[in-house]
Amino acid sequence: MILETNRLFIKALKYDELVKYSNGENPFSDWSIGFSLNEIDENLRPVLDNKIIPNVKLNKNNYLFFTIWLMVDKKFNLSVGSLSFKGKPDENGMIEIGYGTHEEFQNKGYMTEAIEAMIRWAFSTGKVKRVIAETAKDNTASFRILEKNGFVKYKENDEFFYWKVDNK
Repeated sequence: MILETNRLFIKALKYDELVKYSNGENPFSDWSIGFSLNEIDENLRPVLDNKIIPNVKLNKNNYLFFTIWLMVDKKFNLSVGSLSFKGKPDENGMIEIGYGTHEEFQNKGYMTEAIEAMIRWAFSTGKVKRVIAETAKDNTASFRILEKNGFVKYKENDEFFYWKVDNK
């Protein structure tokens, strides 16, 4: 599945594409994009290998809530970041989103644009009523992205702020 915004294609990686992505290869056999092994953040690596890939393998027919969605700039044909939901919606229709923009593409509005598309898609499935996110307390860029997409802070602890947006 591919979502499209003004500047981005946001592609949900299937199992075989995820494996290629994890190995630092272009995940698409029919689409040549700029891609680098360096793009997989060290914090994402264990989650990718131990949770995301196994969950997509187990849920091949319903992988969209488990996989990585790769953000590709249309003009430059480069991967600029990625997003993912952290599993399927719970019994109340709540789902958590995680995201990251490659350093050289930060502060250019890509993630704001991508999250808006992902939230719109998630709500359109009829399975999602609320999207949540967590941010480190010192990550002001992430706060701005979430606030621009209608998220409100609903709790905090010593390290994190917790955010939510509801389907209206």
